[in-house]
Amino acid sequence: MSDYNRFRSYSDTIGPMPAAATADPSFFWVGATSDYEVRSAFFGDAQATDPDFQPETLYRMSLGMDINMADDFDLNIEYVRDEVEDNVFYRDLGLVQTGTLADGRGTYTGASDYMLTNGTKGRKDAITVTVNKMYSDVFGGDLSVYAGYTNMESYDVYGLTSSQAESSYGYMQRSDGENLPSARSSFMAEHKFVAALDFKRNLFGDNETRLSLVLVRKSGEPYSITYDEGRNSITGNYRFYTDYQLAYIPTGANDPVVSFASDAVAEEVMAHINGGNLAAFKGRIAPRNAFNSPWSSRVDFRLTQEVRLFGEHKAIVFFDILNVMNLLGDKNAGKVTEYSYNNSRQIIVGDPTEDGRITITGVDPDDSLFYRNSDRQSVWQTKLGFKYQF
Repeated sequence: MSDYNRFRSYSDTIGPMPAAATADPSFFWVGATSDYEVRSAFFGDAQATDPDFQPETLYRMSLGMDINMADDFDLNIEYVRDEVEDNVFYRDLGLVQTGTLADGRGTYTGASDYMLTNGTKGRKDAITVTVNKMYSDVFGGDLSVYAGYTNMESYDVYGLTSSQAESSYGYMQRSDGENLPSARSSFMAEHKFVAALDFKRNLFGDNETRLSLVLVRKSGEPYSITYDEGRNSITGNYRFYTDYQLAYIPTGANDPVVSFASDAVAEEVMAHINGGNLAAFKGRIAPRNAFNSPWSSRVDFRLTQEVRLFGEHKAIVFFDILNVMNLLGDKNAGKVTEYSYNNSRQIIVGDPTEDGRITITGVDPDDSLFYRNSDRQSVWQTKLGFKYQF
């Protein structure tokens, strides 16, 4: 073994690093007969870039249609299609399959030597419909009414939730090593509704007063249901982070692919499965990001007042109330709940049996569900601002 954490030796002889007594031990040439391999100081992994690596290329096609309808209705329809070429993919250069479990997933060993390379999977489809209507002479002013809806389906492979290769590789929900199909993106909102009212009138001379109200309602981010593996990965490879193995969903208490720890555990787990969305995936592994976090809604208000000073100079004062309904007493209004790293470890497991069946020991129905409020988006806020324009 090496005496220095930046080097690892495969030699059977324990001793000092070559030339350590006469040279700087942080750098030396690795020769053809050397038993030493350069490693990183913290994780002990080597990281490389494929010499043929290409930056991601995105091809976009869009179609739009604007229709000016009777009574000043404006209708807009837009469709966008993105196709990704040469997207980012990570490989462990030392990955070796050692076997197969009863549900079809492989067992592996790895070396933690990661290479950044390219994949070919990824796309997005989005369609947006908006309607806008202008009304004149409403309470002496102009009123604009807007409504819009977007439906999106976005697919990728690596979510790239980390800045390092080792953790980007590990924090990846998977069911069979590096055989990774594209799946719904962790960062999409499948459904989003927006409605707005905007009223403006000159209440004080030539100074515009403007009231705006905006409602946003959207579906939650996708998430995966995985095994709670404790400290050991059921695949035998700790480079696939524990708790990120996609769960096989049993068909019942007598499913031959799994082994329940007891009849009581089987009853509890199957009641959880049959009582929710997991039931649709019985007899197979639930795909990555097959489920959605709870919906969220928010209403925001803005008051803007112009004050003309002289010539072209004017002051603009604005006052915002974000999450109005929360301020008025609805504590669930605007509340954002998500699953940490888009991952919920709902089925608790132990080591596989000798014949490769997953041992199920319990269930955790809402594991990793948390109340997101890091930037105060789940509570009401007020803002007062000033702008000088000339």
